[in-house]
Amino acid sequence: MKKFKDIGNALTDAFVTDCRAAGFISTPRVSLTSGIDASTLFVGSSISVFKQDIFASSCLFPAKFVVQPCLRTRNLKYLFDENVLPQWGSYFVALGLIAPPDQGASMHRFIKDFLVHRAFISPERLVFRVNAEDADLVAILANDEMDTAVEKNQFPETYYRHVYGMPCFLGRNYNFGIRQTNGEVLDVGNLVVVEHNGVPAFIDIGLGVSTLISRAMNISHPLKSSVIADIMTIESTVSIKLADALTVSCHLLSEGLKPSSNSRGKILRAYLQAIPALADASGVPLSRVSEIIGRYFVLAKLGRSDLPERMKKYLFRYEDLKLSGSKTINEQLQNFF
Repeated sequence: MKKFKDIGNALTDAFVTDCRAAGFISTPRVSLTSGIDASTLFVGSSISVFKQDIFASSCLFPAKFVVQPCLRTRNLKYLFDENVLPQWGSYFVALGLIAPPDQGASMHRFIKDFLVHRAFISPERLVFRVNAEDADLVAILANDEMDTAVEKNQFPETYYRHVYGMPCFLGRNYNFGIRQTNGEVLDVGNLVVVEHNGVPAFIDIGLGVSTLISRAMNISHPLKSSVIADIMTIESTVSIKLADALTVSCHLLSEGLKPSSNSRGKILRAYLQAIPALADASGVPLSRVSEIIGRYFVLAKLGRSDLPERMKKYLFRYEDLKLSGSKTINEQLQNFF
């Protein structure tokens, strides 16, 4: 069986190839901690990379694309909640597109062709979810020549609306989902008509690579189809959360962020310090966790060959201090990175 890393790379390469063949312009990716989007602590979606173009009104012609690492930290508050398992991983790679507002139909065809011919999802498994009041989006779907299902008004209105953290910009979206073997439909991305003061300004499309793989292959969670799943067994809820904390910690540390009391550093610290408890609950010894970290740095090509050993020492020291009842854990750990 192919490794998930290879499957993800193949999808990403196919996306880039198709975008270039369509004449779309490549946009360089940025680091998670770049600060390019003032509305978020970390780059949380592909649209963050395009915001400067949007404000400069230079995004309209021609269409642009990006393959962008992203981090959304909403999972953090559920790491130790046994009753909640978020549907998504905190870290993911997004395939993003923006295009002029009159290209909704062509962008729909482009992304649908990608799903069918590159991700090998049969049209019968695709389900498009739209608000019936969005006449332009309904019209795009009505003109679709493939045999795919359209669901209207199955969710609250907020499901079909996007907020961008930009003054006067709001989005109206339809989502594309994939039907699983149990009949459930799970979303993989969306096409959004973004309006500025009520006037269509551009089209925004976003897909998560590991989410797409998991939905296409009927795998229950995106982290089970991500790069770290090539290294560790991910089955239980707590092992999914362990994989989540490990992935986030490795990527943020590789970018030079340090656990600290400031906003970004505090989030890293929370993910990092959750690892020992999650590992214990998963029945994974810290020695094995250290091995996973080392292999992940290599497989994900994160560089910084010194970091896996530093992470190992940090995690063992954190566990020792916690067991000793120390009241100054963070102070004693501040120089590990």
